[in-house]
Amino acid sequence: MTMKRLLTLLAFCLLPFAKAQTLEFSVSLPLSAQVALNNVPISDALSFGLAASLERLRLSADARLDIAPIGSAQASLRLEWAYVGRFRTQIQTRATLGSASLSLGAAFWSAAPANFDQFEVFATDPLPNSTGGSRFDLGLTMRLSRNWALTGQLKFGSDASSNTVQVSYRSSGFDFQTGIFSSSQLGGSAYLWQFGITLPFDEDATAVLSVGGGLGVLNSNFTFEANLNFSLLIAEGFDLELGVMYQPYRFEVLPLRGMLELKIQPGFGTLLLTGFAGLNQVSTFNGGFRLTYRIAFEELFPS
Repeated sequence: MTMKRLLTLLAFCLLPFAKAQTLEFSVSLPLSAQVALNNVPISDALSFGLAASLERLRLSADARLDIAPIGSAQASLRLEWAYVGRFRTQIQTRATLGSASLSLGAAFWSAAPANFDQFEVFATDPLPNSTGGSRFDLGLTMRLSRNWALTGQLKFGSDASSNTVQVSYRSSGFDFQTGIFSSSQLGGSAYLWQFGITLPFDEDATAVLSVGGGLGVLNSNFTFEANLNFSLLIAEGFDLELGVMYQPYRFEVLPLRGMLELKIQPGFGTLLLTGFAGLNQVSTFNGGFRLTYRIAFEELFPS
């Protein structure tokens, strides 16, 4: 039986759930695997997802409320149970009213991230690499004009806390942001001036480069940070993305981490090939590889 027939059979068994969900299969090195059912609509405003991997089970729910024409509200919930007998809960909400946007988030966990997803430590803003704790996020963005915006963000928890105040400018040709960042945690305190710019190479944004950095002090010593993200449309159906971050003040995660991903759309689903690499505070290498195949039900059962 071909792979397409296997997927069709599985989709037929799950068809009563909804019309718009997606199926996802992934295998990883170091060895892991996952099967997920995402975006299963319960109503126009509410959907859920299920996932099972070799490390954990996950239940997710997403809700959206449109208050036209003045704004909207979104909320997401993630519940995870690791087979080692530990849990993790993440809640994120966001509301937009006119020119203001407010976000609130909370996370609670009783095991290190590797017990839920071995590659989470490579994320842009991962949860602390600790065996238990909590974190709370508060963010506010005010759009000052068509091009200018002011953002404030506060994060605090059992492992670290940070504050960010940022001004950003957005136009059709480029985006620019700059601001002040401070953090405090067990390893010390950091204060940095941050800046970044995003440049599309053409009007269709087939190639986009984002670079950023920061200068400041870490425990009274000079320090710097740097980040780079590059996305490229190689050809129709082939996209490449590269991301690298260096944050020496992030003692609770990998200070140097990177990701390279190739997305292929062969005409039946989407294939993702992702490589991860990073160094911890003592320069020990951490890395791996993940292969993901994702397909929407509408591709299996076109109308």
